[in-house]
Amino acid sequence: MLRTHSYDTGSAWMSLAYQGWMKGLVVHGMAGFNYDRAKTTLNVPDDFTVEAMAAVGRPDGVAGTAYDAAMDLVTGPELAELAREEPPPVLGHSDPNLANYLWDGARIWVVDFEDAGRSDVAYELATLVEHMAARETDWTAFCARFDVDPVRLRWCRQLCAAFWLYFLLRDRGSARGNPPDVLERQARRLLDLVDDRRARMPE
Repeated sequence: MLRTHSYDTGSAWMSLAYQGWMKGLVVHGMAGFNYDRAKTTLNVPDDFTVEAMAAVGRPDGVAGTAYDAAMDLVTGPELAELAREEPPPVLGHSDPNLANYLWDGARIWVVDFEDAGRSDVAYELATLVEHMAARETDWTAFCARFDVDPVRLRWCRQLCAAFWLYFLLRDRGSARGNPPDVLERQARRLLDLVDDRRARMPE
């Protein structure tokens, strides 16, 4: 049974996680651990209660390199410029897990609009192309059907790839039935996208 009902420190936890992110660290909160053993091991006084645990660290290897690239991406000036653009708005689904598209032989039914809202075509295409469930599909011909700025599309793809990297870093990619090398493959995918963008930038 989880004991986090009394963990009433949301703002403090948010600040800790945000400060860690600003320093290039991954901050992962946890509740599924042995509370009694943690209290004994850490010599926590009897008048204190163990509420939660957090792991703070930095990924190593190719995942660490990709994480650094993601940090450069989200803190760089190009992202601010991208945010200032005002492409034509669309109603976006923003959760293109292929399981959310149901084919009945004649029509495609879209389900799960929990994340739906104002978006743009480039971002919607990026969420589809970079979604973990759609990774084995070649979307080149599909994306070519849309009149979209290729620079914005590539930037949005990098942001989505960075999101999935951070998502997998929380548990080293081992949960949810993922293959053991999924984190490394995601890291290399992000690095390939970033390197391709750098190669296209004018000197």
